[in-house]
Amino acid sequence: MALVIVKIPGKVISDAQQARLIAVGLPVLVLPWWPSEVEESGWAPNYAETERPGRTALLTRSNDPLATLRISFVLRASDVTQSIQDTLDIVRRYAAAKPIVQVMLGQSDRGHWRITDAGATQQDWAANGEPSVADVVISMREASDASIPVGPIKKKPKS
Repeated sequence: MALVIVKIPGKVISDAQQARLIAVGLPVLVLPWWPSEVEESGWAPNYAETERPGRTALLTRSNDPLATLRISFVLRASDVTQSIQDTLDIVRRYAAAKPIVQVMLGQSDRGHWRITDAGATQQDWAANGEPSVADVVISMREASDASIPVGPIKKKPKS
């Protein structure tokens, strides 16, 4: 399988220092500019409240939630007359495929995530009517490592 890297004209720093989204079967999305906002949440565990007659409720830890990551960035080329439609189409492909995505912010590996929502607000347009500047937001949930056991069920020998 070949690795395809899509870049927008206007490179200001090396690839290793740029933010990137990497997924199997999709082109690597290299952001030409650093994200304007990276928000991570979902760090605290969930708690369940159990009622107890005649006593105060009991608060017990129920589970550890999956973290969420939200990345906002301005998508544009160095020349605002150039279209960014191809790159917006790649963002749409990522959102539609819902693959496990590795998020790299420079040399920092932020882990593996699943895209839950993505969208763009177009701010400016090229002469051909396609967008040339857009504010893009990608929301993701931490990819769980759950695996479902498959295969034959082993029976204990009768004694």
